[in-house]
Parts: sequence; C-alpha cells; structure tokens
Amino acid sequence: MNFETKGALVILDEIVCSNLKVVNKTGNIVASIGADEKEDGVLTVYNNAGIPVASILAGDEGGIMSVLNKAGKTVAIIGTAEEGNGGLTVCNKAGEPRGSIFVNKEGNGIMSVLNNAGKTVIILSANEYDSGFMLVRNKAGETIAAIGANEYDSGILTVYNKAGTPVANIYATDEDSGLLSVLNNAGIPVANITATEDGGGMVVRNNAGEHMGSFVVDGQGNGLLKVYNKAGTPVAAICADEDGDGELLVLNNAGKTVVSIGVDGEGNGVILQHQKGDQQ
Repeated sequence: MNFETKGALVILDEIVCSNLKVVNKTGNIVASIGADEKEDGVLTVYNNAGIPVASILAGDEGGIMSVLNKAGKTVAIIGTAEEGNGGLTVCNKAGEPRGSIFVNKEGNGIMSVLNNAGKTVIILSANEYDSGFMLVRNKAGETIAAIGANEYDSGILTVYNKAGTPVANIYATDEDSGLLSVLNNAGIPVANITATEDGGGMVVRNNAGEHMGSFVVDGQGNGLLKVYNKAGTPVAAICADEDGDGELLVLNNAGKTVVSIGVDGEGNGVILQHQKGDQQ
C-alpha cells in the first residue's frame, strides 16, 4: 500500500481488502463494500440508524440495485433479466411488488400493475404488429378486456367474460369501416354490426354460428331485412320495391319466392302467390 500525506489528508494509491466499512462521526456504519455468499461484489448504504437503505450487487445475469425504506423493506429494484434486458420493479412499503417495467425476450417494453393482493390487473406492451397493446384484468387476475392495434394498423377492443372467453369485439376492418361483433359464452360470433358500401348492416347467427337473419341497406338506400333457416337459406324478406313501397317476400327452402305482399300501381295492397317458386 502506497500513500502520501498532504497536511491532514492521507492519499492512498490502492486498498486491497475483503471487506471495507465506512462509519460516521458517531461510529455507526453508513456504507460497506464486500462479497456476498456467492463471492460476488456488493455495496450497501445505511442510514444513520444503521439500517440498510440501498445496495448494489452482482446477480446471475448482471447488476442489481435495490432501494429500501427506513424500515428495511425493499421498495424498488433495478436489474438485468435472463435475456440481458433491463427491468424495474416497484414495491409497496411492505416490500410487496406492485408494478414493473421490463423488456421481454422479443425486445418489446412491458409495464404491469398489480393490486393489493399481488394480482396483475393491467399490462401495457407492444404486440406482434409492433403497435401498442393493453390488457385489463379483474381483481382475481382474469383478463376482462384488451385494447390494441390489429394487422391493419387500426384499433381493436375485445371484452371477455369472467371465464376468460371473448364475448365482444370492436375494431376497424381492412376497409377502414367499424365492426362490432358479439359472441356467446362459447366464443362463437352470434351478431355483427358493421358498415358496408351502402350503409350500416347487422347479421344475426345462432349458437352454431349459422346465419339466421340480416338487416342491411340495399343498393338503392332502402332497408332490407332477411330471415334464414338453419341451413342458411333465406326464407323471408322485408324490403322496399323500386317505387319505394314496402314489400314482404316468403321463400321456400330452395330460396325461391312463393308469396309476395306489396302495393300495386294504384296504391292498394296486393298478395301474389307463386306456386312454382318462379321468383328468387
């Protein structure tokens, strides 16, 4: 050990020791440098009561820094994850994790928020399309909603029931039109509301996902209601004719019109029967 003295100041070129402790004027340890049980280096800082409030050490994947409150409970940790990415964990005054920011193995940032029971209730991240994504969970930690961007770079919102099954979707289609899809508890779409080139449209399906009915705007800007049998064949329709009068059509299981109710040229009601189903 080499040193020189300048007045009351002693300058040391190098100190080699297995453990170094620094004390304050009252003799309390306020800092220490040494090795832990794994023989890795560790630096600990204490308050004037001798309670550790911060530490820097070496972990399996890299450096770790911990911040503790005056009760000695860890309230923040900055470290290195398994993939070599950084991570930050924030804890409550009891030392229980309540939030974290880290980078996943795909290289995307992730932030999670935990409730008082330690269940993750919010996750913010980047999705597979390199766009933003947020997951919302209930107090039991079950996913109940998700919002993000889809493959068309448009927004999408999914709502889940308490069993974790998606029951509703709102998103923009590849034509930049809005679409609302309602699903049953088996995750099968049973109703869709969307925009078409002529206006709005709604489709209703049974629990097997088969088309049962639709209400849309036709090419002339009039409303059109269709009812289908379980085979997916239209068997009834309510629409407006070319004169703008209402018309009711009944079709057979081959999709042929057999009865039509409408308005004649004099403005009177008329019922027509097409026995051979010669209209479609």
